[in-house]
Amino acid sequence: MNKNQYLAAWQASHGAPAMKVISIFLTIVFYVSTFFIKLKLKPNHITILGGLVGLTAAALFAAEFWLLAAFVAVLSSLLDGVDGAVAEITGQKSKFGALLDVTIDRIVEISLILVLAAGGASFESVTSAALAILILEYIRAKANSLGITGPGKITIAERPTRVVMFAMLSVGVWVIGLDNLLLTIGAWTLTAFTAIGVIQLFFCFADQLRHNSSR
Repeated sequence: MNKNQYLAAWQASHGAPAMKVISIFLTIVFYVSTFFIKLKLKPNHITILGGLVGLTAAALFAAEFWLLAAFVAVLSSLLDGVDGAVAEITGQKSKFGALLDVTIDRIVEISLILVLAAGGASFESVTSAALAILILEYIRAKANSLGITGPGKITIAERPTRVVMFAMLSVGVWVIGLDNLLLTIGAWTLTAFTAIGVIQLFFCFADQLRHNSSR
């Protein structure tokens, strides 16, 4: 499978063409995936590796290595795309792999949010961010259980965006120092973006359900 075939497969599974910025990300993912394929790593191994890298980012933030934490967080997001790409390219997609992927994703994301709380972000802001993320992903899972295939609309608050926001916040802390207000604003910003994503995804799936029921 070449790059164009991979992009076409991604678009088919997501039901829509990728925006320019997503296409750039997917192109990077494709070429990184070819490296892991040469190493003969299976998608589930990459999923676990990405999870460990994500948890390392959280640990680095807690240890006040903020710039390194930002870099490692972005790396974990890249690996989160690579495991799916390797599965697609090599024909190793599985239901267990999908379950493993979403489980590790949630563990890593909650860990990243918890270190914001440990750093001084307000309880309300980090709780709201965590709940918004869980609601968004629950809507997607519930829609799939109702027979809708695919992830639905690519919202403004998908996991890569959320991880990049954490990385940007980590860089901000590196620049100005650990500040409770900065962390709280960052957590509330994450909440707001994710809330918009929840609305986008809900109405996308609601429209599909209405369309299917009218047939």
